Amino acid sequence: MYNSKDNTLQGVPTAKDIGTYILSVDGDLFALTVTHNALREIAEPSNSDHKPSVCKPEDSVTEVKVVLNSGSINSLDAQSRSKLIKDFSRYLSLHDSHITLRSENVADLSESAQALVSGLGDKKKKNLSELSSLFTWVVGCGTVKSHQMNILEKLETSAKDGSLSKALGHGVSNWHVSIAKPSAPSKRRLKRQVGVTLTPKPTDPTGESAMGKGLWRSSD
Repeated sequence: MYNSKDNTLQGVPTAKDIGTYILSVDGDLFALTVTHNALREIAEPSNSDHKPSVCKPEDSVTEVKVVLNSGSINSLDAQSRSKLIKDFSRYLSLHDSHITLRSENVADLSESAQALVSGLGDKKKKNLSELSSLFTWVVGCGTVKSHQMNILEKLETSAKDGSLSKALGHGVSNWHVSIAKPSAPSKRRLKRQVGVTLTPKPTDPTGESAMGKGLWRSSD
């Protein structure tokens, strides 16, 4: 969605939109690439001046998922998706740049064994096998940051009493906070990271070191 008044381009891509696009704006050509971006930046309240911190690759990522009682976001146009993110982030006092909106096949997340804490919304989802729209944001690297607690408490209350659904215009099915552990490195990569140290041997009677007789080490 292009706004000619302030020359801004805004949108909420879906998984099917991943790729590179050539855009023409007032005769100028631009390349826009949509990629999958794993969430690692911890969300900050919108009234905070702190620079967001980022979880390291070796850190676990603690994230929140809020499932709407609706189908896939593919059924919404670009303007509706953008408005939904803005309404959600404004209601919970978060920066909209830290909120993602996507579609997933979800089961009843309130009963997930991986959830640290979870809760129900005001609208129970009938068909758990269909694609659902959900909001996601990061609240910590393994542990929940203290400044997120008030936001999570508001989420718990407003999801259950219907206040959040009213603000969004969409029912809320459930929500949960879980930890995603970092992927273990492959055995091959681990092998390549281990350095091999050769132990020098005493020189032979000719005065030549045993390490000088054609010994070498592969880069693999």
